Amino acid sequence: MDLTEQFRLALKASRVDQGARPGRLFHYTTAAGFEGIVSSASIRATNFSFMNDPLELEYGRRLIHEHLTERLATSTGGVAGALFRHCLEELDRESGSEIYVSCFSSSEDDLSQWRAYGNTSARYALGFERRVIHAATLRPRSYSVRFSRVVYERGKQNEILQKLLDGAETFVKRQSASESAVPTFGDILSLTLTRMLPTLKMPAFKPEAEWRIIIQMKPGDTSNLHFDTSRGIVRPFAVFPISEGQPLPLAQVIVLWPSRPEAAVKAARLVLLRAGIALNDVRYSEVPFAE
Repeated sequence: MDLTEQFRLALKASRVDQGARPGRLFHYTTAAGFEGIVSSASIRATNFSFMNDPLELEYGRRLIHEHLTERLATSTGGVAGALFRHCLEELDRESGSEIYVSCFSSSEDDLSQWRAYGNTSARYALGFERRVIHAATLRPRSYSVRFSRVVYERGKQNEILQKLLDGAETFVKRQSASESAVPTFGDILSLTLTRMLPTLKMPAFKPEAEWRIIIQMKPGDTSNLHFDTSRGIVRPFAVFPISEGQPLPLAQVIVLWPSRPEAAVKAARLVLLRAGIALNDVRYSEVPFAE
């Protein structure tokens, strides 16, 4: 095993355990989103630079920048210092431009989620077993895929970043890595940090209880690139297949359409039936919600 692969494994070993994992996750969406996901057995992943909250990218980038800057200030120089300087330079470029994100929540039938993601009259929450989504992200792809919990607590965010940078610094010192290795190791660490951007959110958003599929495309790769113009702007997105050659593995569907509840559930069942999905757990929301 060469040093490059050993470095990747060292970074992987530096991950912090984030505790218990939920059994089921929910993707809240519109009528068009529901029909599209069910019929294609795929889900959209929006370019991270075009997320609804533009502060998401900036928050994570600022936090990582702080940690790298602090490392440089306390570094004795050498390869470790050059490594962190390389990562800072990469971070100051267009971070997130090749990152695509699809969002889930562990909150079932949640009012804040209905308000945030269902921006039309009819709203839908698609329930999946977490292990099913995780398994889909492990299949071989032409791009990198990660399935991660979003971290909101600043203390936990700091712990995650500190341990990762500790792992990188310890490795290059133990291996007595030369300056010539900095570009290679620096690119690997930079990519790892960039993939972490969508997992770092402000503490105020903790009630969202999000998990995310995070796709990292290769620069210039447009093979899975699509564009949404429904909001009057061009928003790039990728399409991620949850199942291939099989109906969507749904565990539950919750519907919210205050003016026509019975019709909404009936229509949802018909959409599922046409897609070949036999699902008993299709119900109307229990959340009191007025248009």
